[in-house]
Amino acid sequence: MSGENVDIIRRLIPANKKSQEECLPYLAPDLEIVPMDHFPDRTIFHGPSGWERWSTRWTSMFDEHELTIGRTWEAGDQVVVELSERVKSAGSSFPLVNAYAHVWTFRNGLVTRLEIFRQLDDALAAAGMSE
Repeated sequence: MSGENVDIIRRLIPANKKSQEECLPYLAPDLEIVPMDHFPDRTIFHGPSGWERWSTRWTSMFDEHELTIGRTWEAGDQVVVELSERVKSAGSSFPLVNAYAHVWTFRNGLVTRLEIFRQLDDALAAAGMSE
């Protein structure tokens, strides 16, 4: 499976630029998406319909949104992904740049869980890895 899960992640990110039909073949019916601890709305999203809501909710607040995949770490059925996000709101002259990380969990080639972390070290620890 080496590299296959990372390839799937690269197909899915940025999710807001993909149609639901493009994403569906990679999503498990029991998918869970867990936002960051400090995020104001800690709603856990479930299933492919949750994916669609999650993938458009945050990005719809900005006029510009760019998500870039950095380094990845694979261990068994999990992949930690380092991300950089650049957003710009209406009326703003300057973009805001954020760094954070995801832990993606797979089963039989499908995404079963996506957990979002503010710090890369926290994501690596959650996946039982260290840099």
